[in-house]
Amino acid sequence: MINEQPVEGEKRFKFNTFLAEKGDQSTFYGYEEFDFSGLTASAGLIYPAVIKTKDDLRKLDVYELISSGYTTVKINWKPGDDEEVYLLNLADEGKEISMSDLFKPGRKPNFIFKKGDEVVYAFINNYLLDVKNKSTIIATGKK
Repeated sequence: MINEQPVEGEKRFKFNTFLAEKGDQSTFYGYEEFDFSGLTASAGLIYPAVIKTKDDLRKLDVYELISSGYTTVKINWKPGDDEEVYLLNLADEGKEISMSDLFKPGRKPNFIFKKGDEVVYAFINNYLLDVKNKSTIIATGKK
């Protein structure tokens, strides 16, 4: 489910996503289907180093991190409501994060798809990513 929320004092929106339910999503306008046969979905990993600044984050090869299974980085700065789109989850360095119970309703839908040990796709922050080709397949919303 995607909730569109206005950004206070501005003429734009940000999006908040969560799993509403499993199964047929056509009632939520989920008409496009992808065949993930032979792939395994799993929770991503949390990058072990704390990212100190936006510039430090920009220096990282995001697709390299995702291909290693990382979907979340801890930061010690506030991203705010800027226009920048982050392909990784940003979490406050002081916040405890649980990657368990990944597919429960109410959780953010962020996971990786593997073929054997290789990460081939990831769904992070409203984006379905083709990790091997370093491209976005579908973007369901921007921050």
